[in-house]
Amino acid sequence: MAKRILGIAIIVPIGVFLVIAGGWIFTLGTSTILAIAAWEYWNFFRESKFAPHKYFLIISTFVCTISRYIFSGVYFESIFILIFIASVIISLSRYEEDDTNSLTTMGLELIGLIFIAYFGSYLVSLRFLPDGKMWILLAIPAIGCGDIGAFLIGSRFGKHKLAPKVSPNKSIEGYMGGILFTVIYALLFSLVFTFGAANITVARAAILGVILGIVSPLGDLLASLLKRSFNRKDSGKIIPGHGGILDRVDTWLLGGAAAYFVITFFWI
Repeated sequence: MAKRILGIAIIVPIGVFLVIAGGWIFTLGTSTILAIAAWEYWNFFRESKFAPHKYFLIISTFVCTISRYIFSGVYFESIFILIFIASVIISLSRYEEDDTNSLTTMGLELIGLIFIAYFGSYLVSLRFLPDGKMWILLAIPAIGCGDIGAFLIGSRFGKHKLAPKVSPNKSIEGYMGGILFTVIYALLFSLVFTFGAANITVARAAILGVILGIVSPLGDLLASLLKRSFNRKDSGKIIPGHGGILDRVDTWLLGGAAAYFVITFFWI
């Protein structure tokens, strides 16, 4: 617990600074964080016969994230298509070099790119929405509170396993507790901190909290599936008490994208 508290003491100030700074500082900070997560993803496969191309994953993730900021993300889809084409070319080259697993490797690269680069880059898009600073300070900590709630409720009342083979410690009760804590934080934030942010209301915060509480744990389950498949406890050791960067941001990846879509489709 002491290590987890130390990890939070490191993560929170850095995250708040990046969000408040905005602009290139936020974009480059987020790009670096996601690029490290991409490296950790590659590290899962490093000793297998399906190891994706390390530098391709890292550079592609960095470029994807930055492209969400440049020209307001207008060319993001074009850039992602070019990255896909590059992945195909790399796969063909590997096969010509007698790597019969090149297609599987390409599939693993694309899973990493979609999960980390594509979905993760929506954190940048979310930050630069109208009232984006407040939206992201609502959404991301709410997801973190959901993680805490899932742990507290699950450890005390958890009896029904959510995904026993993928993550034996997760329970349906913990999942519901995570949703509850996510909504509670979102409501409190909307009541205390969002004066002057016309787009953020109590009702919208509650709705967003429910959606984030439902969707975000799927990112954690996917990361758990990766770790289970390779008999790993954590994706890394960079954050005391929390493991790697991917261990920390896995719920943010789907959650950030979900928040962006809900906000832009219905409220902006």
